[in-house]
Amino acid sequence: MRIVFLFLTILSISFAITFEHNIHDFEKINPDETKLVKGNIKIFGNTVLCTKNRRNQCVDTSGRRTNAEMYMSYIDIDNDSNTFNSSQATLRLSNNAQILWAAIYWQGYMHNYGRGYPEQSFVNELSQPIILRDPNGIEHTIYANYVNYLDWWNWYGTRIGYTYAAFTDITDIIKNGGTGNYIVGNIPCREGRTYDFYDGLGNYGAWTIVVIYKDDSETLKNLSVYRGYTRVYNWNTVTINVSGFYTPEYEPINANLFVFAGEGDKGLTGDYFKLNNQELFEQTSNGNHLNEEDNFFNSSISESIDRYPRLNNNNGIDIHSIEVGKDNNTSHPRVIGVNEHESTITLGTNADAYFPSMVAFSVQMYIPKICFLETFYDKNNEEINESSIVRVGDPITSKITLRNDDNHDAQSVRIIKIFDVNLTEYIPNSTSVKDVDFNQIVHIDDNSSHNGVSVIFDAREENNTIVESNLTIGPLGEGEPPIFEPYTINPNHQAEIDYKFTVLKNAEISMLYNTKYRFEIAGENFTIDTILPKCREFNNTIIAYNPDTDTITFANKNFNANSIIFDANSSQNALYTQIPNRAFSIKALSLQNALNNTSQYVQLKNSQKVAILDAVNAGIGNSCRTHPYVNILKKPHYIVDFNNHKQQSLDINASKAIRSARFRARFFHWVDLMADASVHCNNPDAMSNTLKGIPQCIADDPEGKLRKIFGQSIDICFSNAAGNPCSANTNSNNGYGCIECLVANAPSDKVIYSCSIDSFAIRPATYTLDVNESLLIGKRSYRLDINASDIHDNLIADYNTTFTASNSDTNITSTLLDRPGCTNPATKKTDNLQVSPVVFSGSIAIDNNYTFNDVGKIELNITDNDWTRVDQAKRDHSGNIVYDCIPYSWTNTPDSLGRIGCMAHASKTLEFHPKEYSHTITVKNADTNDKFTYLSDDPRMHATMNISITALLDDNTPAQNYVKSCYAKDINTTITLNNNKNLGWSNLSNRIQFFEDQNYYTIRGTSTGVLQSPNIIIDINESNFTTGSVATIPLQFNIKRKVNIADIPFVVAKNDFNISTEENTTVVHGFDFNRVNDKNVTFVYARLRTGDIEENIIQGNDGNITTYYEIYNPLQATATGTSLAANFPLFAGMSQDPQDPNWIINNLHTNQNLGTIQKMKYKGGDIFHSRVGNIAIINNSLNNGSHTLQARYYRASFPFIVTTDVNVSSWLVYNKYDPNAATVPLHFKFINPGNWKGTGKAIIQGNESNQSKINRYRINW
Repeated sequence: MRIVFLFLTILSISFAITFEHNIHDFEKINPDETKLVKGNIKIFGNTVLCTKNRRNQCVDTSGRRTNAEMYMSYIDIDNDSNTFNSSQATLRLSNNAQILWAAIYWQGYMHNYGRGYPEQSFVNELSQPIILRDPNGIEHTIYANYVNYLDWWNWYGTRIGYTYAAFTDITDIIKNGGTGNYIVGNIPCREGRTYDFYDGLGNYGAWTIVVIYKDDSETLKNLSVYRGYTRVYNWNTVTINVSGFYTPEYEPINANLFVFAGEGDKGLTGDYFKLNNQELFEQTSNGNHLNEEDNFFNSSISESIDRYPRLNNNNGIDIHSIEVGKDNNTSHPRVIGVNEHESTITLGTNADAYFPSMVAFSVQMYIPKICFLETFYDKNNEEINESSIVRVGDPITSKITLRNDDNHDAQSVRIIKIFDVNLTEYIPNSTSVKDVDFNQIVHIDDNSSHNGVSVIFDAREENNTIVESNLTIGPLGEGEPPIFEPYTINPNHQAEIDYKFTVLKNAEISMLYNTKYRFEIAGENFTIDTILPKCREFNNTIIAYNPDTDTITFANKNFNANSIIFDANSSQNALYTQIPNRAFSIKALSLQNALNNTSQYVQLKNSQKVAILDAVNAGIGNSCRTHPYVNILKKPHYIVDFNNHKQQSLDINASKAIRSARFRARFFHWVDLMADASVHCNNPDAMSNTLKGIPQCIADDPEGKLRKIFGQSIDICFSNAAGNPCSANTNSNNGYGCIECLVANAPSDKVIYSCSIDSFAIRPATYTLDVNESLLIGKRSYRLDINASDIHDNLIADYNTTFTASNSDTNITSTLLDRPGCTNPATKKTDNLQVSPVVFSGSIAIDNNYTFNDVGKIELNITDNDWTRVDQAKRDHSGNIVYDCIPYSWTNTPDSLGRIGCMAHASKTLEFHPKEYSHTITVKNADTNDKFTYLSDDPRMHATMNISITALLDDNTPAQNYVKSCYAKDINTTITLNNNKNLGWSNLSNRIQFFEDQNYYTIRGTSTGVLQSPNIIIDINESNFTTGSVATIPLQFNIKRKVNIADIPFVVAKNDFNISTEENTTVVHGFDFNRVNDKNVTFVYARLRTGDIEENIIQGNDGNITTYYEIYNPLQATATGTSLAANFPLFAGMSQDPQDPNWIINNLHTNQNLGTIQKMKYKGGDIFHSRVGNIAIINNSLNNGSHTLQARYYRASFPFIVTTDVNVSSWLVYNKYDPNAATVPLHFKFINPGNWKGTGKAIIQGNESNQSKINRYRINW
């Protein structure tokens, strides 16, 4: 059933709302002009219901409860009385984006709460507008264009409400609103808890805006937006068929599927969302799944959507963007493949219910991209590079490689070269072509074709002069129409074009091309007519060389010939790389006639010429006359006076850095000047001795004749301000002042300019590198200042360059220096060198950040092999490779020719240390169960303080290189007792003692290995750092005891100590440790109790004697007069000594490491280990604090008394009467009871020392 209502607004604009009481098949709705766009789809939206706490704040809910079981409340963020609900979401687009189309979808559930709800009332309510407030604060009332709605029933089959989905186009609103926060409100839905009305659906309400935008910086995409409405519930399966989209003809396929659905519960599982029968999920930025397993519609919204409030459980609303293309990413569902035009979405559930109303597809399409690579070759077929010299007029070959760099076929590719007739000239019939299906390159004459490929050269002349010319090659490709496949799909689909041209004048010439081709997407044809792009960045600029030369030129100091050739690359007249502020020698050469662009040698001749020498920047333009003067020499200029010789040696000193300089001579052709000015001279070659460089005939009347030749421009040369350098009687600058003034002020057309054929570089001698800190910490960022300097380490000027990561000839690297014995440090040669690009301005590069990610010694190297490019790898007229500097070297010491290294270089060693040491302390008792430690002066009985020392970097992570034999250091650690306590006969400070363990540490100040002190320093060798930054030191300690004074139990905690560590050679420290979880060591006083003789009676020749390992635990030790068992749980369950209740039997004494009997001295022997006389201990066993001794008597004479001194572990000796006791006495007796019966106690009348064979007893009966 479809109902159409017509509403009239106050603006007299009519809105028709179509209501459909049914589901609606999904149909494509975005306009045709938005289906293929450089841009994308953007969706954003939010829920308008949530659960709230007592403070009326939305709270996230989790667990199995559904929104039917929770009280749903309106979200209303806008503080506007006109809205009963509202929420916000954000549209984010780039500044280049242009909005083409937008629509808003909204959904909700209208529960009637048992009050009855006629359909017309529902329709009336849905006929009211929703509110949208755009980022500009403008409020818009929006009516639905379409509304689909469905009945909903309670558990008893009674209709209890309606679900609905609404839609309308809001393109103009979004275009005007632009990017920012959008608030949408008055979404029809209900508050409350539906579960109380036997309704499991639950209230929900939300909105979503779909935007299609154009952005030329993005890729081309096919965009499809669909509107529909369906219901998934009761174990049913619903399919949505979507068609009308299309995908590329080649992988990878980058595609996204968008969906908006209502009422999927977080707490109900069993629902799925499949595309072409493959289950989908949305992946978050950290790789997790936004949708839970077996629960796609779980009230979640894509994390990329900024919104407020931002809930995890959106209470029945799902908005998702899912990657579904068959791309190279296997972490998401890969469903959509090549050349697809339709798909099937399958939805199902076995517990939930949900209502999708929007789906959309975004598929990246590919546009073919024909691009080129180009290489130039000179007349010798040598590749032209940055250091090559190209002469004006030389033929140049261009080799162009063409390919298609995007995943779509191009058709009928044509390449067009439009020549700038002022700069370049095509050499006719010089084109060769290798099409993608040619086996080899083929020469094709102009205006002809081969296998379908034409070469068209079109030149237009005016007055016999070519004013326009272009070269067109094509169509290129294979088949009909010619197809140029993507390079990534078919690497063999490349074409090559070779052609020749000449350069007509001095200039930097960048070769540009145009291209034209077609391509097809979904049956629609497109044409590209554009500048041909490069496949990658490369330099295809040519600098033609044609310096102005005349009868003076310059060569290196080694020149020794009578002729010279016009060849800038010739080693004969090369000018070498130099460094600032160090003198070097060159030769000025006088030539018979002017050099020209030929390969002919020109003879040198004797000359009377005087010239002014300076230097010009050869990297800007190529005319010697127009070269800008650069003040790179120590003096503004030098005097060249041949004085009737062919050459003159000059000592030159440069003051600045420059990439490419030429020497320039400025002088006069006096004969020509005098002829032009009608100044007569009988002997123009005769030079004045006073006005040097001036013909004598002119020097006779300098003011008159010079003014006649040069005009008023040289008036200054006769002025007092200039010192009258051209006056007849002057001797300015040793006679050269006049020629200097004339050259500087004469009209430029009167001056002859002649440059050196070769150019040369002046590079830094070295660099200084400074990190401005004395102690360097790993992983801390430092400011790295770099200065380019001269041979004397002074700053130089004009070293303006940039080091970039892409230029391998300019780099700053750091290398971890190996330490002997160090194998495979964790970060070998690894750092974080954040110094690219490094920008030198006037020789200084500051504020570069340098970080090394660990500890160790680093060699920091800076190298510039690019600055002297003009002096490297040049090919002379004979084909020889020539270097005007020493390749791959940074030496500043000239070789036999006078060359220095091509590279500017410096290195600096930096040592990075830990920021600090951190400590972790655990304390452990002596027994294996970590319950107690016996007081002892013997190192064999000790508690252990395990000190873990970690070397930390600046970000508090461990330094992995801080290991033995690598970059660990010897350290010392100070342990200080900071919590003294009274311990009976003295205090803890006086009784604590530490034991040395040379496997791990040594204790300062002791030669015995034991130091009784509350404060000690231990020296720790680097060898303890075995596992990367951590050394674990088992420090042994105990408390001094006295044999005759028993101590009540007490504890020493790890927090009773302070600790600090420092390197032995630096100021790296570490203090304290984490004290959060304290731990105690329990010290107890122990003894071996042997009992008196009446306890140790053996009937017969064999029997057992039991001794006990006991702990002192006095009854009156506490204020309550009870034992210490309550304070020391370990005593619980221990038995008291039956003879002395202040002692308890230590049933935890279960192994000999805790102390044991070692000897039993008897008549000079040891009955514990062997028979002595008639007595032996034939067996013994240690069990739960008792030590049982099986004694044997080898005679039959009774009674027999044995007295022995027991050697036991020293910490088990107790004798309150003898402070020097070292053993424990033990008495036992063998008796033969015979026929005596009864009870009583035998009273000794004699002992073993009585040698009488008659033993005397009396009996208490």
